[in-house]
Amino acid sequence: MKTRKGIAAIFLTASLAFTIFQNAAVTGTITPAEAATNVWAINGRDTFSGSILQNHFQFDKLKPGTYQIVVEASPPYKNGVKNGVVVKKDLIVDIGEIILRK
Repeated sequence: MKTRKGIAAIFLTASLAFTIFQNAAVTGTITPAEAATNVWAINGRDTFSGSILQNHFQFDKLKPGTYQIVVEASPPYKNGVKNGVVVKKDLIVDIGEIILRK
């Protein structure tokens, strides 16, 4: 009896851990890369900072939902925005290129 409870507890813990760590990601590129200072994913009151490497950006571990992606730019460039980015559980969404304009 104790063995069954132990096995059930381990299975339940593993199942919850798998559920907790399921997540989604958003990727894309920025042109011109040198103008980008920060990139943000905004969903209601939740704001996430992404990483920028050369002209690529990525957000990991986002919750499912609809996001606004904002690329902050240094002058003379203006911020770039992509609205309506739909993120689904366990998927990587490539939103393509965000072009920063003067």
